[in-house]
Amino acid sequence: MNATACYGMKSASSAVIDFNVGHLGMLWFDSIGAEQDELMIHELAHHRADNHYSEEYRDACCELGARLKRLAMEQPDKMKEFMGMAAAVTIPPAELSSSEGD
Repeated sequence: MNATACYGMKSASSAVIDFNVGHLGMLWFDSIGAEQDELMIHELAHHRADNHYSEEYRDACCELGARLKRLAMEQPDKMKEFMGMAAAVTIPPAELSSSEGD
C-alpha cells in the first residue's frame, strides 16, 4: 500500500480503515493530534464519496471536522474513546519489522 490509509466497505453495513503502519510508523498511533484528526477525517469522508475533488467529498470532510470538534468540546471522554478505537489496529508481524523507528 502506497497510501497512509485506505477506507473500504467490508460489507453493505460495515467499513474498515486500513492503516499503512510501514509508512506511518508505530509512534503515529501514540498521539491524538491534528495529524491523526486530518487522516481520520480524510478517510471517513470516503464513506460518502470516493472522488477527492468532488463537492460531496469536500462537504463530507467539512461536516466530519465540525462534528469531531463538537464531540471533542462537549464530550471529551467520548472523543478519547473514539480515537482509541481508531488506533486499535491489528498489525501483521511482517509489517512491524521496519516501522518501529518511523
